[in-house]
Amino acid sequence: FGLGSKLESGLDIPVMQFHELATWHEINNLYTREATDMIKSLKLRSTSPELIARFIKLLDQRRGHYLAQLVENAKVALSESDATHVNLDFVEKGLDIPVSQQDLKEATESRVERIMNTAEETVKMAGLSKDKIDRIVLTGGSTAMPGFEASVQACFPETPIVKGDRFASIGQGLGLVAQNRYR
Repeated sequence: FGLGSKLESGLDIPVMQFHELATWHEINNLYTREATDMIKSLKLRSTSPELIARFIKLLDQRRGHYLAQLVENAKVALSESDATHVNLDFVEKGLDIPVSQQDLKEATESRVERIMNTAEETVKMAGLSKDKIDRIVLTGGSTAMPGFEASVQACFPETPIVKGDRFASIGQGLGLVAQNRYR
């Protein structure tokens, strides 16, 4: 769709619209006349106008959320297998993108690093040392992504990781807090 491509001036294509496309609640912003006009102007100045044309077609079809769901499906598939693909035939006939676990790891590496930094900072703010953490419970589907658990274990090498229901564990934890608070 043009992320990482260049303008004729040699500058990178602005990334804002790609971030909006990757953020579920901001996708609708891309359907505004102002946003589509801006993207169309980028196509005119792009060294890869065919890529931006794909982006414009996606927006004209109002398929941003559909694409986001395809990406989510690929992420889930990569939690269980080494590779998958994303079929984008609706944008361009025959456009089928192979994706591997390694691709996902590389794409999410900086975000996982920020999560680990936040976890370490949280422990520090609580006045604890890492060796005082008696268990880590992974919650949410993103924790099933390739490499995530290994990053947690590397960050907290002495702490066991408890396996549970990644999706229900938040509700279960809130239930335990409520039970203790309102006895």
